[in-house]
Formats: sequence, C-alpha cells, structure tokens
Amino acid sequence: MSPHRRLRYLTLCAALSSILAVPTGSLAGDRTLDEASGFIIDDGWQLTNAHCASCHSAQLITSIRLDRNGWEDIIRLMQAEHGLWDLGDAELTILDYLTRHYGITDTRSRIRKRMLGSE
Repeated sequence: MSPHRRLRYLTLCAALSSILAVPTGSLAGDRTLDEASGFIIDDGWQLTNAHCASCHSAQLITSIRLDRNGWEDIIRLMQAEHGLWDLGDAELTILDYLTRHYGITDTRSRIRKRMLGSE
C-alpha cells in the first residue's frame, strides 16, 4: 500500500472511530484536563503534548482511539513520511499515555460488535 493511500486509510479509520467515540466529557470523567491542550493530565501528558501537539492539534489526537500497536504505527508513519524525529526514551511514555487514555476500550469494542451484528 502506498504511503499516501495508507495515510488516507488511517485518516478514514480515525474518522469512523471518532463517530463511535465516547464523548470527550465522559472520557475525562473525574480526570483533570489541561485547559490549553485538552489532554487528560496524567503521567506522560506533557511529553505527549510536546512531541505530538507541536505539529497537530491536541483535539485531533484525542479524537482518535487506537490500541498500542496502532499508536506505534502512527508514530512510525509520522517518522517515515512527515519528518517526526526519533522520540528516544520518550516514546514508551507517550505510547503508555496514549494507550491508557486514548486507546480502544472494551466498552467501545462491545458497541462496535453490536452495531456490526457480531455479538
């Protein structure tokens, strides 16, 4: 698959997953959001904000739901195609943060299965 086609595919997947996304207010629950970025304040949010929101709006990032492998694929794509630098030791912290707060939840999986008639 060409890089441009893959990026279009990932964008389409992100858009479709955001249709099924839990509203942001519910996602945050009792957690505190950073007023400037909208990221949930927790271990790793500042690294994620510094590395990811330097090119993208945090709203774009927080609207996507991916598992850890999906987030890693996005990082690799950004590095290969869009000049994202090597994240070094920060990468594991960023992946932990994104997976914990913007990952695919079991509830979302059940909703998708019901909608697809496979539950």
